Amino acid sequence: MRIIAGLAKGVPLKAPKGVNTRPTSDRVRESVFAILGDFSDRRVLDLFAGSGALGLEALSRGAVAALFLEKDRGAVQVIRDNIEKTRFTSQAQVLAVDTLKFLTNPARYWSEANEEKYDLVFIDPPYTAGLYTTVLAKLISSGLLVDHSIVVVETAKFQLPPEVEGFNLWRSERYGDTVVYFYRFCSTKGDPVR
Repeated sequence: MRIIAGLAKGVPLKAPKGVNTRPTSDRVRESVFAILGDFSDRRVLDLFAGSGALGLEALSRGAVAALFLEKDRGAVQVIRDNIEKTRFTSQAQVLAVDTLKFLTNPARYWSEANEEKYDLVFIDPPYTAGLYTTVLAKLISSGLLVDHSIVVVETAKFQLPPEVEGFNLWRSERYGDTVVYFYRFCSTKGDPVR
């Protein structure tokens, strides 16, 4: 596993040991980032961060900041090591916290939660946990999104419906057993996708 493009291109990344995390493959990451395009000035929220590969790839491609959430202590250390290796220490923060608990009350876990908003969110929970719709609902109520934030959700096969309250699905792609959904957050009902 490595950074595919940008400032840290080619830097190898560590992956957490064990079966609790499942890093997104280089092939899937490359495709996702080609679809997303320009990363200038984006603020990234990487939920269930695992190795941190998605958020670090975004930083490498020009994102200005990334917040990584991961509850597994071993994975948190791997993310910190990967941030050091890619030299994004001034742009990246890691919180060792359960994603659902954090989204329920971000200010309880992070003092900057009331000031920071994110226009790109990666959601890649354990495939079998069935957390997708719960995480999306909590993400809306968290107050961490800006209007038209892009939310990228990685699942096994087709586990999400095209209609998710508060989001417009604008694309989905299948890569073997992995499906990636691209949603846009709409703060007002019926707001068109741009």
